[in-house]
Amino acid sequence: MKHLLLFFAVIVPFVPDLGQVGGTGILGQVTLADKLAVPGLVVLAMIARRLPPTPLERYAHALVAFIVIALIASVSVPLRFPAAEPTVAVMGVLRMAKFSVYMLLAFASLRCFASPLYRRTVIAGWGAGVVLLSGVLVYQAQILDQGVRGAGRTDLLFGNPTSVALACVVVSSTYVLTSGRLAGARSWMLAAVTLTGVVGMIFSQGRGGWLSLLLGAAFMTRRIRIRYVAAAAFVGLIVAVAAANSPSVARNLQRLIVEEKDYSVAGDEAESSVDDGGRIETWVHESAKLSEHPVLGFGIFHRGGASPLWSTGSHNFFLQMFLEAGLLGGGAFLWFFWNLWRATQTLQRDARIGGQAVLLTMASGAMGGEYLYGDAPLYCFLIALWMLTIPAEFGTVPVASEPVPSGRRRMTGQPRRSESANSARSGMPASASASAPPSPRSTTQSAPST
Repeated sequence: MKHLLLFFAVIVPFVPDLGQVGGTGILGQVTLADKLAVPGLVVLAMIARRLPPTPLERYAHALVAFIVIALIASVSVPLRFPAAEPTVAVMGVLRMAKFSVYMLLAFASLRCFASPLYRRTVIAGWGAGVVLLSGVLVYQAQILDQGVRGAGRTDLLFGNPTSVALACVVVSSTYVLTSGRLAGARSWMLAAVTLTGVVGMIFSQGRGGWLSLLLGAAFMTRRIRIRYVAAAAFVGLIVAVAAANSPSVARNLQRLIVEEKDYSVAGDEAESSVDDGGRIETWVHESAKLSEHPVLGFGIFHRGGASPLWSTGSHNFFLQMFLEAGLLGGGAFLWFFWNLWRATQTLQRDARIGGQAVLLTMASGAMGGEYLYGDAPLYCFLIALWMLTIPAEFGTVPVASEPVPSGRRRMTGQPRRSESANSARSGMPASASASAPPSPRSTTQSAPST
């Protein structure tokens, strides 16, 4: 029963909406995963509370600092912006509560994954979640195609957030496949789940996730063998050809490369391309507002009204956190990323490249939009760093000791080379050989003659 509950609890962040989006005013859109997140967290907390913490949790203090600073920035909005509506502060607090829930879901899932008793159940849940989400994304793409042809609904699409989340999972699972840590049926099952995630990511219409996956895969080619690159290119070609049969996917593939003009706005002409025609301009325009409130920012999700921030955001999560939580909050989040990057430096070479590829994938995705407020992207990003949770399996890179001068060796009590050789011949440790009392025979031989 415990394994069954754990299986469904780790699936919760992958649960597709299935048209169950509901508006609750200050919370905005509440998906089906949001409604199940708290019960799932309760189940995971009951199972994980007796398990030892993972090494990844030692870097959670940076996220906790970010949450505290963001809460202060949100609660102080009525004091710093008298013209702001009271619901702005409540919205910021609820946003950070949602962020905290998904963060705790990820850490609890990783703690269960690190335990050999629950590892298979957690892996099965993650795989089932990717397959479920990808299947619904393909179904939604068909609904969107019907909308493009003039019929059907077009409001079920996940878009870039789900695409970036799946990109992190695909990069992490690709590392496992190419590292040779799995063999036989388990390797084929993971390959099937990875391919399903790629298909779902393509049909999610999220161009940000596509670019993130390309960046992470390009970084991993430093260690992937040529046959794996050829196989990935072949699979990617098949997926692209299959996705091109969908008019909505084909349109997004075209927009990824070729600029197009949109005359849908009366009297205006807008351009869109790989950055929707204005990513860089938007970053420059919004970053100039940081000087108005540099310490605590404008408050979490305080956009429009008394805030000069655009309601559509800056399309850059890192910049948006500096704008909404100030230099303190944005710096704390960058501190978390930097700590993770340093943590990957202690892993063996293949695991180090895999972890850094996940970090680059998420960083590039976050620079294309505000996708880390919570939900599946935050959860998938943290669980994709699973290689940082099992130090006994991946170990650390041995640090080469520097040569010690002879004088310093005597001062520190380290044995000389001759002492080490003598101890090797006698079978006694060097320290014991150096500290052992002289034998009677040696005393007799060294005594002066009379």
